[in-house]
Parts: sequence; C-alpha cells; structure tokens
Amino acid sequence: MVQEFASEDASKFHDSEISSIEIMKSESEMRVGLLMPSGIHAYLAIKKIRFVRITDFVMQNVISEIRISKYENFSEEELKRLVNWSNSFSDVEIELTPDSMRKFMEDISNGRLQVLAIEPSRGAEAVIIAEKIFVSWGE
Repeated sequence: MVQEFASEDASKFHDSEISSIEIMKSESEMRVGLLMPSGIHAYLAIKKIRFVRITDFVMQNVISEIRISKYENFSEEELKRLVNWSNSFSDVEIELTPDSMRKFMEDISNGRLQVLAIEPSRGAEAVIIAEKIFVSWGE
C-alpha cells in the first residue's frame, strides 16, 4: 500500500540499505528501494522532483538518518545549504540567485516543496527537492 511519507516513518529507516534507485526523468520522478534490517522491503516514491543529488553510491549504502523538511525543523541556513548542494556538482558549487532561493524557501515553508535528506552511515548521501514523497512497504 502506497501512502504519503509520515513523520513516524523516518526513524524506521535507520540502518536500512539502499538496494536500488530508479529515475524516470521524463516524469521527474524516482523510486528508491530500501532493505530494512528486519528483511522487509520498502520503497520511496518521489514525485515532481526539482533537484536531486546523490553522491558516493557504492555496492553497500546504509542509511543513518532520513530527514524531511515537512516534519523536521531545519534552520533556514541549513535549508539553503541543502537546496544549493542538491543543485551542485562535486567540482562546481552552484548557488541559486537570491530571488530563486526566496521562492524555494517560500515553497518549502508552505509545504509545496519538501526537502528529503538521506544521511549515510556508509555510501550514498542524497538530497532531493520535490513536491511529494510516498512510501510503500513489502512490495
């Protein structure tokens, strides 16, 4: 069953492993497959992506923490850093213009956009800026 990602879902993914990433560029969507320590599979469906950056994806990618702006009080400075980081490259740091950043911050604060930050224990780190985040279990 697919449901909108809820605040209580975030803590369930500690020590889960990213098992797959599928990007559907033409739909601005992605699906992240996760294997939880219990052996249960879960999937994040991320819709209407604006920016995405994933670094250090290796054979074993273990999650320390998943943080979502809809449920967590990120500081304004941290949100700006995450938005800029998600639009940058390893060899080029990109900063949005003040007007663009202001619009992103408004959209994040009123819930039109969400910031999803995946912090690793090992391997992949990701920041995704998108309109909707869903989760499904055991499919």
